[in-house]
Amino acid sequence: MTVHIIDPVADYADLMSKQFNFNVLRDLLQSDFTMCFGAMHTVTGPYAQHLFVDTLGAPQGSVRNATPSVDFAKGHPDPNPVVATDLMTTMFGPDAPDFGAASDGDGDRNWWSGAGSMCPPLTALQPSPRTPI
Repeated sequence: MTVHIIDPVADYADLMSKQFNFNVLRDLLQSDFTMCFGAMHTVTGPYAQHLFVDTLGAPQGSVRNATPSVDFAKGHPDPNPVVATDLMTTMFGPDAPDFGAASDGDGDRNWWSGAGSMCPPLTALQPSPRTPI
């Protein structure tokens, strides 16, 4: 038997580079556009760190709480305004970045925010109004 060890973070980044124009995203993240991603000590942290900071050149610190923790650093991995208070404080603060986001424990629920605004968490499996059920 042969065991192949893969790097899922690198494989995911490669897939994303085929879906999105990384040159355009890199230019955006290296301009005066600012962002903050709250990984909430979940599995999405290494992916976000690799994509946004290591690959696309967002400044160090743009991805917060990127180290996964079995107990989510004694927090709760739900991307909502009640739990993600540090991100809410940042996004509604005087020096709010242009864009903010957070994801839940396994990355299927996401919260997006602009400076001084937010939309409710979105679920990847939530049917769209245009999607027949």
